Amino acid sequence: MTSQARIDANRRNALKSTGPRTPAGKAVVRLNPLWHGAFAADILLPGEDAAAFARLRGRFRRLYRPSSQAEEFLVDRMVLASWRLQRLAAMESRVLCAHAGLRSDNTDLFRSLKACVLRTDEEPPSSSEESRPSDPIAMAWIRDAGGVDALAKLVRYQNSLERSYYRALHELQLLRSAPAAP
Repeated sequence: MTSQARIDANRRNALKSTGPRTPAGKAVVRLNPLWHGAFAADILLPGEDAAAFARLRGRFRRLYRPSSQAEEFLVDRMVLASWRLQRLAAMESRVLCAHAGLRSDNTDLFRSLKACVLRTDEEPPSSSEESRPSDPIAMAWIRDAGGVDALAKLVRYQNSLERSYYRALHELQLLRSAPAAP
């Protein structure tokens, strides 16, 4: 448990912080919440395909044809959950490869995953410059998850996003089945 003196010192130090002052500094810290991107405020992470997101959103809008602001909100929630679920599905292999210390194109991937991730007796390949982790987003995920808990955290986020998707779908169905107001 943190002492009251430490809490008071943290509060005093926090008052001294002014944040970034220059436009360049503000542009840099704008990306701070992204870390691994599962629940980023910006819908698209750097390098993601805006056209693919627009196509996904268009397909959802054509399928559900929202006719009110409430319906639009629920359809957009489903789009976001779907997009982020796709992101996490792709992240799973990246995290496994990073845990194993390999790039995804390494031919020793399965042997190394078995040795490093599943903790078998099999030895991973020797560490060379080529076999070191080279995926900064996967490494950010692992760091944020506390290392060994990265895959469990990935599954928890996937479950949370799936619940969000189905909750929005259920609410949309309820909204549409409600009798019209007089």
